[in-house]
Amino acid sequence: MDVCSKIKSILVLQKMQIKEFADLLNEKNNTQKYSGKNLSAKLNRDSISFKEAEMMLNILGYKVEILENK
Repeated sequence: MDVCSKIKSILVLQKMQIKEFADLLNEKNNTQKYSGKNLSAKLNRDSISFKEAEMMLNILGYKVEILENK
């Protein structure tokens, strides 16, 4: 599962709308960068950066972990 699908799944589990999440992202980052519409488009196109994914997951209460293949 790609990270955008995982973020969308977490939003469903937490019963959070995209618009709500966009507002939360803006609040936590003191910006107006995200709207419900553009966040939804970014997640559907899989066009978020690693930094954005890490920040989004952190806000949702998750963390990114990179493990070595063995």
